[in-house]
Amino acid sequence: MRLSSIISAMVISTTLAGCVSEENGYRQGQELLRGSPAMKRYAIDECYRHIRPTLAGHDAEWARNMAKSLNVRAGSNIARIWCTRAVNGIASGRVTSEDMRTLSPRFIRLMQGR
Repeated sequence: MRLSSIISAMVISTTLAGCVSEENGYRQGQELLRGSPAMKRYAIDECYRHIRPTLAGHDAEWARNMAKSLNVRAGSNIARIWCTRAVNGIASGRVTSEDMRTLSPRFIRLMQGR
């Protein structure tokens, strides 16, 4: 698997941070996600809606390798898992906007479910 494919998928996740790229906005978004299960579900659904078409454009081998990267079974809903982990990581405070922007090891561990 090409590392650039994994990195490009990770870059897609920064879409999730889109309007909350500044630290203050990120913290506000984080608090919204933390305090409202409905907002968290909405954020996951919106992330999924945006990321799914992009991920769907890749071949089966890429999807299998991405599943390995996320530590999930081949055939899993990669886009849904990706978005759920990212949103939960933001809400819990496990990742910062800097972690997402730089694809830090902390962010990678989160996406791997560790």
